[in-house]
Amino acid sequence: MFGFGARGNPFRGLAMSTLVCVLAGCTLNPFDDDGAARQTSRALKLTPQEADAPGFVKESRLGELQYVPVGTTPPARTPLKDPKQIEAELAGAQAAAQARAAAPKPRSPYDGRIEPGIRPPPPPPAPDTE
Repeated sequence: MFGFGARGNPFRGLAMSTLVCVLAGCTLNPFDDDGAARQTSRALKLTPQEADAPGFVKESRLGELQYVPVGTTPPARTPLKDPKQIEAELAGAQAAAQARAAAPKPRSPYDGRIEPGIRPPPPPPAPDTE
């Protein structure tokens, strides 16, 4: 007798459907590739098999990773500079910038005047209003 029939036990049907949902969730978990439920479902061909990447995908992949994959420990960070050393560098850069700004500029032959042969272009003709 099936638990899903009209005369069957409704609790048995509920238990069966709950079991089916739990097993389906175990086989479709994307984060557990080596789990027993996933291996069993792949052996029974209930879930998709692992597929090899096409050739153009393999060729376009770089040899070494440019990111830290999830689940691995990143390399140790470089030590920070001493704040006093940073302040000294900034003070030196500021003094150099102020010295460059205060340095006299070479005089240009065009400072404050326009060459005598240059005339502004004529204004465009006024549009007709008719």
